[in-house]
Amino acid sequence: MIQQMAITLSSLPALLRPLSRNYLALLSCPSLQPVVPSACIHLTVSLQKYGPDGGPGGRRMGFRAWQRGFWVKEGERVTPGTILVRQVTVTCHPGEHVGMGRDRTLFALEHGRLFVTTEAINPNWKHRYVREAYTGREGHTIFKTFVHIHPDPQPQKFKLVSLI
Repeated sequence: MIQQMAITLSSLPALLRPLSRNYLALLSCPSLQPVVPSACIHLTVSLQKYGPDGGPGGRRMGFRAWQRGFWVKEGERVTPGTILVRQVTVTCHPGEHVGMGRDRTLFALEHGRLFVTTEAINPNWKHRYVREAYTGREGHTIFKTFVHIHPDPQPQKFKLVSLI
């Protein structure tokens, strides 16, 4: 939160008291122009507070860079609904037993283990998104990263109907 205000020289010591604790003062005075002639000097003070904003949710809006990428390591067990990859553009494609959300988040559809492969793709050139992403690469082999879930084996507990 950055605040700008016009101050007089008489109020400057009172203003600088909280700056010594957790405020950053950026004083800029490109030209000392009097607001009222010979009464006070116009200074622009920009205050930037360190630390989080007080309310729930804070000041951060949107998606931060450290939240992107793989959320689960290869070989780890996952349950249905587990977020596997967060991405802004489609860098990893959904494979077997993996779904894609509206924000391109990949998530698990089954219980199992995560594994990642690189595969050659044959895109549908009639699709608008494919044409936007791969224009000029029509004759080339395109390799993409796919995220798969290898499902857990089903338990082998069977009883014959004739024995029940």
